[in-house]
Amino acid sequence: MGRDAADGGETSFLLTDVVGSVRLWEQHPGLMAGVMAEHDAVVAAAVEAHAGAVVRSRGEGDSIFAVFADAADAVTCACRVQRDVAAHAWPRGIELRLRAAVSTGESQVREGEHYGETVNRCARLRSVCPPGQVLVGERAAEAARDRLPADITLRDLGHYRLRDLSRPERVHQLLHAALPDEGVRLSTNHNLPAPVSRFIGRERQLEEVADLLGRSRLLTLTGAGGCGKSRLATEYALDHAADYADGAWLVDLAGLADPDLIAATAASVLAVPEEPGRALVDTLGAWAAQREVLLLIDNCEHLLAGAGQFVAALLRGSPRLRVVATSREPLGVPGETTYRVPSMAMPAPDVDDASSLLQSEAVRLFVDRAVALEPAFAVDDADAGAIGEICRRLDGIPLAIELAAARVKVLSPAQIAAKLSDRFRLLTGGSRLSLPRQQTLLATVNWSHDLLDGEEATLLRRLSVFAGGWSLDAAEAVCEGEPIEAVRVLDVIEQLVAKSLVVADTGRGPVRYHMLETIREFARQKLIESGEADGLRGRHLDWFLAMAERTEQDLLHGSQVSWPELDADHDNLRAALEWSLVASEGKQPALRLAGALTEFWDLRCFLAEGRRWLELALAHDADAPPPSRAKALCALGLLVSHQGDYATARGHFAEGLELARTAGDSRIVATGLGSVGWLEWSEGNNEVAQRHLEEGVDLARELGDRWLLARALYLLCHVFAAQNSPLSDVVAREALGLARELGEKSIEGRGLYFLGVTAIQRGEYDAARALLEQSVALAREVGDRWQAPWSLSFIGAIGMLTGHFDEALPALEESLEISRETGNTWCTARCLATLSWVRLLGGGDLEAAEALALQSLDLSRSIGARIDTGLARTLLGEFARVRGNAAAALELHAGALDDAIALNSPWSIASCLDRLARLALDAGADERATMLLAAAAAMREDNNCAIPPISAHERERCVEAARGRLSEAEFEAAWSGGRALSLEAARRIAVAA
Repeated sequence: MGRDAADGGETSFLLTDVVGSVRLWEQHPGLMAGVMAEHDAVVAAAVEAHAGAVVRSRGEGDSIFAVFADAADAVTCACRVQRDVAAHAWPRGIELRLRAAVSTGESQVREGEHYGETVNRCARLRSVCPPGQVLVGERAAEAARDRLPADITLRDLGHYRLRDLSRPERVHQLLHAALPDEGVRLSTNHNLPAPVSRFIGRERQLEEVADLLGRSRLLTLTGAGGCGKSRLATEYALDHAADYADGAWLVDLAGLADPDLIAATAASVLAVPEEPGRALVDTLGAWAAQREVLLLIDNCEHLLAGAGQFVAALLRGSPRLRVVATSREPLGVPGETTYRVPSMAMPAPDVDDASSLLQSEAVRLFVDRAVALEPAFAVDDADAGAIGEICRRLDGIPLAIELAAARVKVLSPAQIAAKLSDRFRLLTGGSRLSLPRQQTLLATVNWSHDLLDGEEATLLRRLSVFAGGWSLDAAEAVCEGEPIEAVRVLDVIEQLVAKSLVVADTGRGPVRYHMLETIREFARQKLIESGEADGLRGRHLDWFLAMAERTEQDLLHGSQVSWPELDADHDNLRAALEWSLVASEGKQPALRLAGALTEFWDLRCFLAEGRRWLELALAHDADAPPPSRAKALCALGLLVSHQGDYATARGHFAEGLELARTAGDSRIVATGLGSVGWLEWSEGNNEVAQRHLEEGVDLARELGDRWLLARALYLLCHVFAAQNSPLSDVVAREALGLARELGEKSIEGRGLYFLGVTAIQRGEYDAARALLEQSVALAREVGDRWQAPWSLSFIGAIGMLTGHFDEALPALEESLEISRETGNTWCTARCLATLSWVRLLGGGDLEAAEALALQSLDLSRSIGARIDTGLARTLLGEFARVRGNAAAALELHAGALDDAIALNSPWSIASCLDRLARLALDAGADERATMLLAAAAAMREDNNCAIPPISAHERERCVEAARGRLSEAEFEAAWSGGRALSLEAARRIAVAA
């Protein structure tokens, strides 16, 4: 081993553990003692071969802890351990999979045991390592990289923050041909923002928060604005996200003014879809009841009652949910524990030397922020007294200290302290000691505001009109005007950023800006006092109305490039809608804005919110011209229909179409007919749907609008495709030609998609895959995140239908990821069902496959998607049959047949009849089974439907079984009789017990 690693000092550690060892001990109690003895021997042999030593008795279950003097030996050994364990022939097919991690650094040895930060880091690294792989820490990678065997390389995964460790770790993945090279994602399951500055001190507060939350399911952090509630809560969540199986999620209420939007905001963060006829908060409660999750609800004070009711509803019936809320006062919810966030520890008045001063949290914060702004800043004894005075005068409030530190570029600490003294005296009438913290923070902000020049002060108050942040373009358009020219807005914003009054969000994409909420409230009051508020809100409305109407065209034309812009400004759009309901300019801003946002709300599944705004706008602009009201009514009908409330939707469509026809607006009529046709198709009323859609196509032709015609034809494809009609190809090809003429790649992609779907139904799988892959490529090119997952889902379906399950999985997983991200509930349901088929037919975990089918059924029912409800019922019928529950299988397959008949889908009807025939064979009803198999064959022949390869063998087995059980004459008679059956008669025979 060279230098003895057992002596401590610079040492390399290898830690491993067995994945799922508890489950293995429960499943194989008589074998696992021997298995683990073999495991220990395999690992020990590898460690010994690489000059290491195994440390026993660490009390960590089925783990191994080994030490090495050389990092390269440790890394090479880790690779060999994984290879040897994977290749070993374990008893009775038991499969052992290990996690492994290597770290290098200083350690301390007591009684033969190693302790210290390096050991802790190695243990944390092992805990996030995927099964079968090896993760290597930064120092180990640096020490070993140039001395590893040629077949071992290290992939740099970047810096990650590991649980309970304040310093991030640069993590590397060990790569070897014998180890899995799956993508490693170490970031825990959360949406928590990455810290943009160092977290100073507060160790005791983090421990207290963890202790309190261990004893309470709701912990509310209270305190004055700027005391650090949000930062403390976020740091706790970052440290403990990995403790929760379903992650940690931040729901920020700062940008909301309406408590009715709390549930919608949370649902958007958590990707929980709405369910028709059910309150969204109840849907969220049901979601939380099934999960172990940490929810951080930030900035509750201005929506106190609504936030309290929302949290109480979620906690009810969700035993594994933990909530951390931040508010200036308690939520008032039963069972709530409150924790007042204290000020940062401040230096005593008699401390005036730099070394002693830096023991204070408040001073360390001041110095850290000052150095970030002015790298040359340094603390010496001459400034120590002034810095201590600043922190004490500001009561240790973090925001106030940061604002003060921002002045070091233009003022010395002594000057800052002097100005603070003057300002406090002015605001308190000379009594500084009696100030509450809120007033202290107000004094700090007021003082900071008074240091601004005229342009800065004016722009600060004008920027408060924005909710949730803003872009530079928006600021220039809304806030320019005497004394600020548009070209000066950027310069002044930069000055406000430098003075910590505005925050620049420099993540991906164009830079956006926002204010801390306390600053925004202060600035908003200044805006009201200035008399500019109404004018600014009007300009704000004009800007976002123009944005909505511009992006509406992008979304209508199938491009989702505007989604990020609309998502980023969702709070601003809500604020504009609120003001539009106050404005009475005669321009119907409420109706125009709500109508323009309908496509966004629909595609992003903000159905309840969009419905509410449209209803309010229609009531507010009751005297609007008929075309405006007609468009809004049809838009409302669309959202309501997608909630599954078809009766109400039909009423809105009828009223809207009547107004549009009376006004002679053929464009609105054509668009509305498309939506009505979609509704009727969704309920299986294909003849009614076809009539409406064909009228819409005729109107589009009369208008000479090729884009509207292409969209109308695209909708008509749904009806023909559901019936496996050859007209689907004809219509899709016409839409495809129009799209190519217009250069509308999104519509072209959808035409290719429908051609691919119909090719699948004819059994032309290679051609279908090529068409769908072209559709995916076009969707990606134009950013169409609606079409891409649909085309991917059918590529996955081809893999499933042809038995190529490994090819199916990547497409289905990508489709599911995009669908969930975009709130595409329908496609999510379809993907879940297809994944369930893959698991079922591919011989996977039946429990997991059935769970996927149940999720698909729930989602399909929630949106009234009958075709997918039938698909999920078929799956569940198969699971019931596999488990021997014939009665349940018959009921489920009969329900699926009814769904297929209602949708007039020959392909699905034939598949259902085949499965019901198999149930009849299982029950010994051989003649009935033969008739159903014959009826399915006739259905396929009459409608040019191919039988999927994955089903062909099973169907042939059933036919041969029936033929073998019946005489030749009996079989021929039953077969002939089955081919002659009407669909109604076939159904009666199929569902007979």
